[in-house]
Amino acid sequence: MSPTLFVALDGLRGRRRETLDAVRDMETVNGNFGFKINLDCFLDQGMRQAVRSFPSPKLIFADTKTWNGKRTMTDIAKMLVDAGVNYFNVWVQADDQLEGAVKAVEGSMTKILGVTVLTHYSDEYCRMYFRRSLEETVVFLTQRAEDIGCHGVILPGTCLLAVKDSVLLKVVPGIRMEDFKDDRHKQEVTPEFAVQNGADILVCGSPIMKQPTMELKIAVLRRILARM
Repeated sequence: MSPTLFVALDGLRGRRRETLDAVRDMETVNGNFGFKINLDCFLDQGMRQAVRSFPSPKLIFADTKTWNGKRTMTDIAKMLVDAGVNYFNVWVQADDQLEGAVKAVEGSMTKILGVTVLTHYSDEYCRMYFRRSLEETVVFLTQRAEDIGCHGVILPGTCLLAVKDSVLLKVVPGIRMEDFKDDRHKQEVTPEFAVQNGADILVCGSPIMKQPTMELKIAVLRRILARM
């Protein structure tokens, strides 16, 4: 199966009309991609309304980063299944509190992705909070995600080789190309690096959505899909 790209719609709440116009134009592009909706948008609009904003059945990734008690996470999982999202994410550290959420998605098209370490963080961060290196932390949390019943893990692309033998889906945010630089992610990789090292799903937002014209947004989207 070819890798999937999710375009992160970080402006969906604050720049709703502009973002949805861009979505409609991007949906004319051929390729295996969908859209990622952030938690702030779900809180502002509600799950069903946020998902129904999309005019055609593209894949939807709900970036909820859930970590709560068992009852709350189970109910959130049921709501996301009902809303028809394809993926949503949880913190692996929620551990056995995820049991109900995992059961709630059984038999549905919705899959749970366990967040290991955000691409915003460094090896020093992991050594301070986890007493492990970045790679060791990702390996440990990937195994826990598999034990808990997650369908995949979200991890820095720089750690892909450390979990190459895992059967879980591997989701890599922080996709960047050589001509786009910002300071949002400490662990950036190119589309080629992610795919060649085992990523199943790539997430990219700013390099596409921060282009000044719709023509450039479309061009960058096509370029990333081609490089995948």
